[in-house]
Amino acid sequence: MISSTKKDIYIFPIKAVGVIGGGQLGKMLTLKAKEMGFKVIALDKDPSCPVSSICDELIIGSLYDTEKLYELAKKSDVVTYEIEHTNTEALKQLEKIGTKILPSPALLELLNDKLQQKSHLIKHGIPTSKLIREVTKTDSIEYKSRTKELPPFPFVQKARKGGYDG
Repeated sequence: MISSTKKDIYIFPIKAVGVIGGGQLGKMLTLKAKEMGFKVIALDKDPSCPVSSICDELIIGSLYDTEKLYELAKKSDVVTYEIEHTNTEALKQLEKIGTKILPSPALLELLNDKLQQKSHLIKHGIPTSKLIREVTKTDSIEYKSRTKELPPFPFVQKARKGGYDG
């Protein structure tokens, strides 16, 4: 969460923006950042990722590689991400030593765990669909379909962590 304290106010010039991930969202972010005059350094495992042709520098490496994340942070005034699949522990350490990371690694960590995310929404009274927590293999859809304990349709089953686009 961005607060209104002085330490959270970003005064230009921010010269270099570090982007974790080089996919389509990273490309759109990079186009806008460059239009605003920023240098963009991206981190992605694919040397021919969508952002590769337009960023100022591409660091090749895993989004989970602590050393590559530190390299990106060292070259950037602020770091952001275009994909949530990254090393949140490393980002929290970078934030502790003064790296500006937006949105915060704490928020990213919350969003990466769908159970925590959903529980957070419910706790704060934010309207959301009903939550049925599945915690063991015996609670899987396969098991429930055999015992006719499925929730009423429509329903969506999601992995607690991982996945793509929601």
